[in-house]
Amino acid sequence: MEKCQLALRLPALDDELPDPFLFEGDDSGVAMLDVCELDASNLLNLPSLTWSNRPACQKRVGTFAASPGKEVRLQDFPCNWGTLHSYEISCASPSNCMVDVWSNQNTTWGKSRQSIHIFVILIASE
Repeated sequence: MEKCQLALRLPALDDELPDPFLFEGDDSGVAMLDVCELDASNLLNLPSLTWSNRPACQKRVGTFAASPGKEVRLQDFPCNWGTLHSYEISCASPSNCMVDVWSNQNTTWGKSRQSIHIFVILIASE
């Protein structure tokens, strides 16, 4: 069994991106983002995923205190090598929060006009 950890990195507000990066946080520039592990044992089909057919939240994992240009991490947790983990990230309530940024496996940034996508890395260690 390995130890895994979720890490979130947002681009800096002045990074050159292919599309605008939208961010709104509290007075100190922080957006509180809740992370929930989804009940999904297979890869999600993103083109057909909707709010009404998304997998249910099975466990709250933690809250990121995210800000542009910085990386934040949650506590590590036990995980099996080669397992799939899917998460929903949403603004914590009550919170002044708006984040709109896109990243793919190549860590490029861009905007998604349909939903919030944030570059989150699952880090495994021994």
